[in-house]
Amino acid sequence: MNRYFFYPSILGTFNNYLNCSKTYNKFWGNSDEPSKTEEEYEQDCFNQLIDKINRVPFESEAADKGTAYNELIDCIIGKRTSDIITIERVNVENKTIAFNVGYKNNNFYFNYDTAIIIASSLENSITQQFLEADLTTSKGIVYLYGYSDYILPDKCIDLKTTSTQYTAFKFRNNYQHLVYLYCLQKNGFDIELFEYLVLQFGNNKPDNIYTEYYNVDFNKENDLGTLQNICTQFIDFLETHKHLITDTKIFNK
Repeated sequence: MNRYFFYPSILGTFNNYLNCSKTYNKFWGNSDEPSKTEEEYEQDCFNQLIDKINRVPFESEAADKGTAYNELIDCIIGKRTSDIITIERVNVENKTIAFNVGYKNNNFYFNYDTAIIIASSLENSITQQFLEADLTTSKGIVYLYGYSDYILPDKCIDLKTTSTQYTAFKFRNNYQHLVYLYCLQKNGFDIELFEYLVLQFGNNKPDNIYTEYYNVDFNKENDLGTLQNICTQFIDFLETHKHLITDTKIFNK
């Protein structure tokens, strides 16, 4: 039986491709002069998916900012230094107001109080835990894997950051909660609650913290079927476009 290697964000990118028409109409459907046609937008989504499958490097300041913040929180929780970021406290009148975090070629300033609040809520968690499990589908075995941000005895948590306005249920179509809870449950951990802990950067205004919660029990047919369905659709896509795939790790090669 064929075997495939999938991680949460690749499933998310594939899902975005499947829903590109719906997304286009949501943002540009009523525009008299859209910046691109629906066909052009669909092609962009297709190209982004192929690039992600092939692990084509890309630069994103927003992604770097999120990585830097996540590492900062991990350092606070673990009371440690970092090999990938530099951390300096910004003091005004003998009071720490921010962290100056250097990552790659950027320096990011993060509110001190917000970082301490978030780190305190995650105290004693297991950080950056590698998770893995096999999922049986009608098209083959899928090896699911990835690193969960934080695990507490009663829930698994993924830390998200955004500089744009947060809207409720923003991450409901993400796949971290399905993949990571599946891996935990398959490995004997009775954890059914997943939390997206969302930090909206204030950008010269106060930061805002939001949470989204999802309960998933893979003993229930619907929850298992949702994960199997996206994986089988993705397998069909991969086999159809195999000639475009240069990084064959996704095929277990």
